Amino acid sequence: MSNALETRSLERAKRSAREVFESLSNLRVNPTRIKPIGNDVRSSGGQGDVILAALDPDPSQSDHNDDSHQVEGQFHVAVKKLKFDESRDSEKFFKSFANEVEVQSKLSHPNVVKMLGFVEDMENSVASMLYQWEENGNLRELLRSGEWEIPERLSLIQDVADGLEYLHSRDPPICHGDLKSLNILVASNYRAMITDFGSARFVRRTDRKGENKPGRPDSLREIVAHGDGEPTQAKPDIQNDQLTLTGPAWSLRWAAPEVLLGEDPGLPSDIWALGWICWEAMTDCLPFSDLYWEPAITVRIFQGKLPSIRANAQLSHVIKLCSLITDCWKHAPSKRPSALSCRKEISWMPISIPTAKNKDGSRKIRSAMLLYKLGEMHRMRDENVKALSFLREALEVAKSTGDSKYIGMSLIRIGHVHMACSHPHDAELAYMQARDACISTGHESGRAEALNGLGAVLSAWSRHEEAEAAYQEARTISISHGDIRSRVDALEGLGALLSDQSRYAEAILCYTEAMDICDTSSDLHAKAHTALGLAIIHRAQSEHTKCETLLDEARTMYTRIGDRRGQAHVLVELGHLHSVRSQYTEAEACFTQAHNIFDQINFQRGVASCFAAMGNVHRARSHWADAIEFYHRAAEAYERIGEKHGRANVLLALGHIQRLRSQFEDAERWYIAARDTYHEIGDQHGRANVLLGLGEIYSIRSSTQQSEAEALYVEAREIFGAVGDELGGANALLRLADLQRTQRKYTEAETAYTESRHVYQRIGNRLGITNALLGLGHINLARDNYPVARSMYWEARVNYIEIGDGLGAANALVGLGNVYLNQGDHLEAEKLYIKALEEYRHLNNRRGIDVVEFFLGMVRATCRQQSAKERGILPSARNEVSQ
Repeated sequence: MSNALETRSLERAKRSAREVFESLSNLRVNPTRIKPIGNDVRSSGGQGDVILAALDPDPSQSDHNDDSHQVEGQFHVAVKKLKFDESRDSEKFFKSFANEVEVQSKLSHPNVVKMLGFVEDMENSVASMLYQWEENGNLRELLRSGEWEIPERLSLIQDVADGLEYLHSRDPPICHGDLKSLNILVASNYRAMITDFGSARFVRRTDRKGENKPGRPDSLREIVAHGDGEPTQAKPDIQNDQLTLTGPAWSLRWAAPEVLLGEDPGLPSDIWALGWICWEAMTDCLPFSDLYWEPAITVRIFQGKLPSIRANAQLSHVIKLCSLITDCWKHAPSKRPSALSCRKEISWMPISIPTAKNKDGSRKIRSAMLLYKLGEMHRMRDENVKALSFLREALEVAKSTGDSKYIGMSLIRIGHVHMACSHPHDAELAYMQARDACISTGHESGRAEALNGLGAVLSAWSRHEEAEAAYQEARTISISHGDIRSRVDALEGLGALLSDQSRYAEAILCYTEAMDICDTSSDLHAKAHTALGLAIIHRAQSEHTKCETLLDEARTMYTRIGDRRGQAHVLVELGHLHSVRSQYTEAEACFTQAHNIFDQINFQRGVASCFAAMGNVHRARSHWADAIEFYHRAAEAYERIGEKHGRANVLLALGHIQRLRSQFEDAERWYIAARDTYHEIGDQHGRANVLLGLGEIYSIRSSTQQSEAEALYVEAREIFGAVGDELGGANALLRLADLQRTQRKYTEAETAYTESRHVYQRIGNRLGITNALLGLGHINLARDNYPVARSMYWEARVNYIEIGDGLGAANALVGLGNVYLNQGDHLEAEKLYIKALEEYRHLNNRRGIDVVEFFLGMVRATCRQQSAKERGILPSARNEVSQ
């Protein structure tokens, strides 16, 4: 009875399989056309052997001219002969073969192997599939055949990701089920193709949730121990010095945890395997290459003892790939990225198709594209010397081969490196050469990119009109040629340029347009970068809530696409926002987190910027020694990567801190060093900031130098005006007003405060408006206009509180105390001073504490004198004078 049922079941399986084969009759190949070449099995696995054969032309081809699978003339093919023996389940064998043939017949993608045909004779248990023969073999074999550069390895990874995304995007999706380097063929053009669909299946919607299937083992013990609990040895099948563990339909080394627990392979398990293919392609190592015992591999997977990705020398060069592999290896299937996300992330990496070998087996000269990608890889890591070397070599190769595209592209990246090293003159020359090269070859996208680079150089030199023209031209070109990336870059450049000129409304329009484009193109990376730029503008306008909202959006997008550098940049900007709000503890935490990320991904410019930001926090808290230490660390970091602009900014900050400590000679030395560096790189804006710092020294150090200070403020204001920086000009005018007030030139000071306030109002800078209001309060206090002074101080304090400036709020409180002190209301003055003292202590602001303690001492001394006089203890003033 049992045998009869098995026979009927087998017949049903054969009928079902036969229906599939009949529906694909155009792919059926007559076995007489196949002529094996030699007797060697070229590769072998658990499900079949692969042999090399010659395929004779089909005699009936003339009757099927429209059949793309027929090939004229004999050519080499790979014949995959499925294994079958009496012990194997016949029903499962036929279903499996029919499934594989059916799945592959529906596939058409450059990175998925194309089945040329199949041979089938169920009665005699014959089942074979034919593919074009690829001399390069599988990915594992190619990797072992020679030395490959990182961009070449990334190209092969990208091909696999493209193919996998194609499979997962079918309707219904196709799960490969046995993805590994041995199942990745490399074509003669060095493009990788996914093959071997013996374990593939269509995924139902209910299967995508990763639900556990019935019959899964209850625990790891059931996996690593069989029968009586004794562990069993895996049976390795070694072919061509490669090991494959046979038995299950999937390969253990590449298997995801849920598959080991008994679930069917699914889309997430393919992603797990993709992570291992990335690992293999970059390191030349099989998964768990140090283990040969099946249970040991399984235990290591469940214990999460996977390779240390960032510790690997090869992988450490491509931090984004490290992050992607980490995501692919997440234990929970639902936490792994989709194939689409993987493909998009890899597309941003420096990729170059592998260079073919010469006939003698030696590598050909590296192509311009490969050298260019190597340069890009080092540039993204801030390894500018290496980057420049590769890019210059790429330029020379491109010139020698007449590769016009990479002449322009190499020049553009050379310009980027020079800009990163604060060599704007060299950068301008490179960008201009790139622009001209792109014009001569009609490479409009390259021309737009070169113009964006020129815009950045001109903007750094504060040549705003020329910079704006360059960005606008790049924008026009990119619109006419549909170049979304260059168009967004142009808009972001324009937005930053307009923001530098305090033209915030226009800047916001540029960033908003860029975000709309990013929404249309689904470019999350560009959208996140644009949101970050928009947040900076809102912070400059003291619109802190809007700024914080945009930073949250940017961080979410960067996290979603796995961009750790972007996440760190958001943390830096969030730290600046906390600093403006006098939330120094929170700011320090943000800068520390950002520093750790930058350090992990070896982005030294980010590391340096975090050191400088930490110095600013400690300076605001009057932690002078800590601030100086961080500034020196920042200067050293900028020096290492040749970033002169960042180093000049740190020298300026060191000057500020020594000025605040009343170490005027040291401050002047640092200011002059900063001025010289700014002059070297042509930064007039930085030079104007130095003049403000020197003016502060001269206005404090000696009354005889106050005229010099005034001249410096006037000169700084003229420079800011020349470069179109209204904010800088207003700040210079505010400093001049402060100086005139200390000189008791109240009329001139009042005019300067009022004029600066109008500028701040026009550009929407609320902090500047409030600072000018505070100065006007001081003027009215000095003139004994107490009601007006009191009103101005209160308004200033409210504004400072609303924009989160704790230091300004405390300063306004001191002004109010002075009003009541001058009016003789010592009790009210004392209350206000005590409140201000609490706020200064909360901010750990030593200067504020010292000032308030002085006023409190004066108030309390006056109160004691009045009390003693009332009790007749002190002599009268007349008696004091007469004595």
